[in-house]
Amino acid sequence: MSKLLVISLLIISLIIGLGIGYMITPEYAKQSAMHSNNLGNADEKYDSRFIDAMIEHHEGAIEMAKDAQLKTKRPEILNLAREIIKAQEKEIEMMKEWKQKWYGDNK
Repeated sequence: MSKLLVISLLIISLIIGLGIGYMITPEYAKQSAMHSNNLGNADEKYDSRFIDAMIEHHEGAIEMAKDAQLKTKRPEILNLAREIIKAQEKEIEMMKEWKQKWYGDNK
């Protein structure tokens, strides 16, 4: 085997290993559950899990909007980003209040 082929195979193996390693982390599992739209059974904590997932989703939208504010020159995108931040922050606060009221949990 040529030296280039061996190095290429080692690099590919390393990339695959890193990917598999990440996929077994708790963070990956949490993200996968959030994006699969499966928050589990309709038990007494379903609404709490829904609120947690939606807060995380809204926080992601806020981060994307802030990034857009830094990078775009278009006034339409700047306005949209500003409105997204305003609306999502308001909804996050509302959901946190509900969670505190219903579950005594304010994280």
